[in-house]
Amino acid sequence: MRKRGTVACLVVLLILLILVPSSYAQRTRLRVDGDRIKSYIEWLSRDEMQGRQSCTEGYRKAAEWAADNFKRWGLQPAGENGTYFQNVPIGRSITLMTGMPDLRVDRQMFLMEEGDFSLHPASTAATSVNSDVVFVGYGICAPGKGLDEYADLDVEGKVVLALKGSPKDAPAAGAGRFGPARVEEEVPTEEWTEESTDEAKVMTAYDKGAAAILLYDPAPPEPPAAGQRGQRGQRGPAGRGPAAGLSLEFDRNFLVFTIEGRVFRAIMKPDRQESLNGFNRRLTRIRQDIKGKKVCSMDTGIRVRLRGYDTIEEYSEELGNNIARNVIAKIEGTDPQLKDQYVIMGGHMDHLGVRNGLVYNGADDNASGTAVTMEVARVLNEANFRPKRTIIFCCWCGEELGLIGSTYYTNNPCDGVTMDQVVTYFNMDMVGLGDRIGAPGALNFPTIYDVIKRDQIGDVFGAVDARTGGPGGSDHSGFIRLGIEALALMTSGGVGHPDYHQPEDDTVKIDPEILYKTGQFVLQGTINLANETEVELLIPNRQHIYNARNLTIVNFNPELEGSTWTYIDIADNKDGLQKQIEERAAAQAQAQAQIQVRAQAQRARMMRGGAGGRVNQGIKDLKVFAGDVELLKAAAPALGFGRVDVIEDDGAWFANERLTEAGREALKVMEENNIAVHLIDPPESRINAVLSAATRPFIITGTYTISEEMFDPVNEKSVLLGINFDPEEVEDCVDRLENAKECLGDADNLVLFVTTTAGLEEAREPLYMGLIDKGWQANEIGGGGDRRGGGGAGIAGGNLGVLQGRPGR
Repeated sequence: MRKRGTVACLVVLLILLILVPSSYAQRTRLRVDGDRIKSYIEWLSRDEMQGRQSCTEGYRKAAEWAADNFKRWGLQPAGENGTYFQNVPIGRSITLMTGMPDLRVDRQMFLMEEGDFSLHPASTAATSVNSDVVFVGYGICAPGKGLDEYADLDVEGKVVLALKGSPKDAPAAGAGRFGPARVEEEVPTEEWTEESTDEAKVMTAYDKGAAAILLYDPAPPEPPAAGQRGQRGQRGPAGRGPAAGLSLEFDRNFLVFTIEGRVFRAIMKPDRQESLNGFNRRLTRIRQDIKGKKVCSMDTGIRVRLRGYDTIEEYSEELGNNIARNVIAKIEGTDPQLKDQYVIMGGHMDHLGVRNGLVYNGADDNASGTAVTMEVARVLNEANFRPKRTIIFCCWCGEELGLIGSTYYTNNPCDGVTMDQVVTYFNMDMVGLGDRIGAPGALNFPTIYDVIKRDQIGDVFGAVDARTGGPGGSDHSGFIRLGIEALALMTSGGVGHPDYHQPEDDTVKIDPEILYKTGQFVLQGTINLANETEVELLIPNRQHIYNARNLTIVNFNPELEGSTWTYIDIADNKDGLQKQIEERAAAQAQAQAQIQVRAQAQRARMMRGGAGGRVNQGIKDLKVFAGDVELLKAAAPALGFGRVDVIEDDGAWFANERLTEAGREALKVMEENNIAVHLIDPPESRINAVLSAATRPFIITGTYTISEEMFDPVNEKSVLLGINFDPEEVEDCVDRLENAKECLGDADNLVLFVTTTAGLEEAREPLYMGLIDKGWQANEIGGGGDRRGGGGAGIAGGNLGVLQGRPGR
């Protein structure tokens, strides 16, 4: 009896095990390991990997290591030609410089990371110099132009110190609070234009046999504009780079440094009793003397020790070494009907390399995303998980250079993949810190996300913040632009990401717990998607649906709340307007005195008229000008408007529903000053008058009629026609847009003019899909969800760009 009962129990247990849902078995058996993920990060983030910059040896090692692991774990290759790699051409030059350059003046040490100096990458590697410094003024050797600062100097094997710029830029003589009055000075007849370039100074020193050159900019750097910060490690001229942009080649060892003021003073101000003001006056006199063609070169009596980078590697298309590699593996699907559909996950493996001698290890950004991808791959394949759909695992190159690797893949998928068969993409970027998992893009297609969130572990799913999202900033962009459900996973909360793009982004700070939660969320979501048979994951017209849901219809109706176009407050009579202009000009003059550089930029914009063509700010009462064109020219830059709305005749420029002769002159002035004309509810005669006189685009909105003979000039002059859009009348608007497009031949001249904001959000999708059904292209409507704010082309608002000189397409 006992034996028979035992057998029966075993049979029942076996039946129960067979009947256990696979999702339950997977949920309870498959787990990622946060500590193991961190161990991958530790390997990728070692100093020996040199920051994994694309194309470099460090990145090559990382790519081969990832591929070796995929192979060892039993995953199949999914790259090109049966390999784990996809070769990606990098279209920009890369320079990797290792080692820490050194600069010492006598016994005083200066540091590159503190911004004391910088070193041009053309400098020869593994080069050290210990020599005397010779000051050569501006470093000009032009005896034929009256100035040879190397005359009677022996700089063979020495370090040359030269001022950047030209002698003609020296301050005028006589300036100073207690000095003599400024005197008129003779302008140098020679400008030494060619000899004053950084390249000329460097090559002159090189040709004279110098061992190195130190370049110093005596002009004070411009302060950053309000609200801007200087870049890290940039304190003065050295931060702007050593002879930036030079193309130099040397046949012998030679170093090119740019130094900051502290280094320059250590060489040129050995007397500690000399005040800083005294030194600056002495330097000014030297510059003024050189401006007068007096040679001021001299031995400084100071010795410096210089050391360049240990290695300098160049990567470019010209050198033929500009190829980086995506690493791609897969678990092939088993269902004959579904195996050619794909669930893809990935994260970029590249980082910033070595800068100023410091290795940027990129543990969080983004060894973490690469490591999570690899761990999910390991867990699934070692568990012998055999999905219905194919699962692809990607480690991208080139993200830090502009999403190059992932974009190349979406444009050139390999191993037989077609992008229209990709059901979902998971992107992991910076997932090693914090306690929350941001998931923008998860709710773009809610039915797919419902599958992803099924059977998720409570505390894991509780950390996920799902929302809609668009492209930008990481490798999900290439997928999401195709309408693919793409989750841009990035962790948040806790300590945040304090070491983003800093050399302190190291493994020691990475949290295994958030790695586990991110990986577990992706693991379960992938299992669900790979085996889903009830829900349609390849949504028909998904790209159009995504574009429609993310379409931004620009409200530029100045009479509606929330409009991007507004009216400025303006006086209601000529005298009041003149006073308003004078008050604004006085305020601008005061601002100019406080912030000279910004004021100059503002004046330059105003010289173009309309405060730089700010069409979003306008006026609607021309009567105040009383036909005074000069007053209009003064008012536009002073008050900051770039648009004139014409609603009715003003009696001077518009009369009897037509443009007067004075009005033609006024229109010319408006066009010259970049002031856009906006005709509202115009009669046909007014349209014809402006159309015949205009040479630049203008816009018509409201109720109006365009006759057939106007079609050609409307097209030729890029006149915009506002098509009234009531969100409650979508079908009617679609029909009128289609009719206008047929009349004009294309949609370049059309723009939606919102008449009410009620229901605007809900009208986006039916409007977009209605036009698609009529055969319109996405870029004719709005270009997709990445054109927020009316950027690019399209009737949703992008075509407005022609009013500010931007082509609609």
